[in-house]
This record gives sequence, structure tokens and C-alpha cells, in this order.
Amino acid sequence: MDTVDLSAADRLLVVAPHPDDETLGAGGLLQRAAACGAAVRLCYATSGENNPWAQGAFERRVLIGAPERARFGTLRQGEARAAVARLGLDAGCAVFLGLRDQGLRRLLLAPEPALSAALQGQIEGFRPTVVALPSPLDLHPDHSALAVATLLALAGTSPGVRSPLLLAYLIHHPKLRRSGAAARTLALTEAELGRKRAAVLAHRSQLVWRGRWLGGFTGSQERFYEASPGPGSPYHPIRTAQLAGAQLELGLASLPRPRAFGRQRLWLAGLRQDRPVRLTVHLPLLGRERPILDLADGTVAGTCRLTGPPFRRRVALGASSLEGAAPLWAQVERRVGFFDEGGWVRLAGPRSNSPRAER
Repeated sequence: MDTVDLSAADRLLVVAPHPDDETLGAGGLLQRAAACGAAVRLCYATSGENNPWAQGAFERRVLIGAPERARFGTLRQGEARAAVARLGLDAGCAVFLGLRDQGLRRLLLAPEPALSAALQGQIEGFRPTVVALPSPLDLHPDHSALAVATLLALAGTSPGVRSPLLLAYLIHHPKLRRSGAAARTLALTEAELGRKRAAVLAHRSQLVWRGRWLGGFTGSQERFYEASPGPGSPYHPIRTAQLAGAQLELGLASLPRPRAFGRQRLWLAGLRQDRPVRLTVHLPLLGRERPILDLADGTVAGTCRLTGPPFRRRVALGASSLEGAAPLWAQVERRVGFFDEGGWVRLAGPRSNSPRAER
């Protein structure tokens, strides 16, 4: 297992779905960057405004409308700046994109790739040598969607932008976090641990609802995972994948969870000749042919055929927009529940985990 090393020549970009993810996933990494004089930018996709459970517990409120959510988002931005200061960084390094909380997957799959475009602007403007991003395997739809959007943004940057080292942090996947499958680690000193704990406490609005859970991220090391996991990743329903031209065949082993169950849908997101690929198909329990929909215009892009028993089956897809798609990412979503059955896995395209490993 490799360690993480930073120097004053580095430029660290941390991409966070919500305020507090920067501290939980990369609070030690941020401190290490500040200590060695590396440039740092924190990019928050959302302000974390759409969290009714935490807001209700913190404000002792039952009814939460748009004005209350907006106020809560402003509060969480302030907490993020306070946490960043406790980590030893200038709060001015934080950038808030103001995108919709609990809406990042919808933005990822939208006909116009506004999410990846916004991230690409940050990447090309800051030119990071290291990017810390959520893991595509995270079970929270905002986290995994932001991971894929970041990787698509990196794939679409201009040739003059150097490929950064990628460090994927994992927040919402207890089994995978306990498995010890990290690719890199960062051992924290006692002083760094103390500052990270203080930064966690700065996120006051989250402590009433899940304070003990947040404290679980203040261990002696931070772990970073494979940024481009492929089929067969631990605890993921897509076990195998074979893409040949316009034909894609997947082997699925369904893993319904208490908070992810019901009918399935397959999502595909990628790039083909620098143009977005966004496809979807419903996966009914009984094997039969289903149309593949192109999310750009709602037209039928091809056909999907399912064979085998409901919890272990083959999915064969044919669509012209699959030919030459690289990178190409896939996710299986359950219809009911907040968290996902599994995050996203890379079906095609180069692995983009450690371009700097040769240094």
C-alpha cells in the first residue's frame, strides 16, 4: 500500500459534494498540503442545503421549505469555512458551485454536461497536480455522481493540462471502508488528528443528527481508494463487462440493500469523440427486451436483452453511441431508497488513478 507525499510544488484540488466531506475524507491531506506550502483549492459542488434530517434535528424543526433550506445552506458554507480555518488553511481557498444538493446524479446525466463543464473550468483554471475526489463506489448518489463528473472533466481537459495524481476518498460505504482495500494511506500525527477533530466540530449543524458517525472518520490514518474501479469491484452488482464496438454485455449479481431495493435501472455515462454519452434502460425482473433511451433527446438508441435468473443475469446492450465511447461508466440504481445498491464502475477508457506514480 503506497503512502501520500506532497511538496511545495504541488497544487491540491479537493472536490467535495457537501460541506464536511472535505474534513472527513481529506482533513489530514489538507493539513499536510498547508504545512508543506502547496497551493490548495477546495471546490464544493453543493452547500449541503437539502438535508432535512440534520436540519430538523439541529433546529428542532418539522416543516422545512425553500427559505429554510437556503438559510441552512448559508450556515453550512460558514461551517465549512470555519473547518478549513481550523485545518490551517485560508478560508478563501473554498469555492462553492451552488449546485443542487441531492441533485448531482441528475446533473451528471443531463443532456448538457453542466456539472462536468463547471468542474473542468476549475481544473483548467487551477491546474492541480493532485486531485482528491469522492470514490465512484460511494453509495451516496451525490458522491458517486460527482466522482464520475470529475473524471469526465479530467478526460475532457485541454492537452496542455497535466494529468494529476487522483486520491479517491470514501464516506458512505461501511463494508468497503472496513475491508482495508485502500490504494494509498496518509498517517496522521497527533497534532493533525487534533486539528481534524476540531474541524469536525466546526460542522455544528451535523453533530446532533450524526455526531458519533462523524467522529468515526478521525482515526490515525486517511485512506484513499482506486479512482477508476472496474467491474468486479467489491460489493458491486456489475461483476463483468465486455464492450466490443456497439455491443456491451454485463454480468450482474444483484445486491439489494435495506435502503436500496425495488426495480433496477442501468445508467451509462461517458464520452464519445468528445461528445457526452448518456443512456439508460430499465431492468425488469423477468428477462425480456427493453429499449435503451438516449437521455439527450429521449429517443430509442438501441435494445437491451436480459437473460438468466433475477439475481444473477446477463444484460446484452446494442447501441451505436456505445461504439468508441471512452471513458464509459455504468451504475445500477434501485428504484426505492436513498442510498444506491452500488456506485459507478468504469467499463472502458484508461485507468486514471496514479499518473504521477512514476515520479
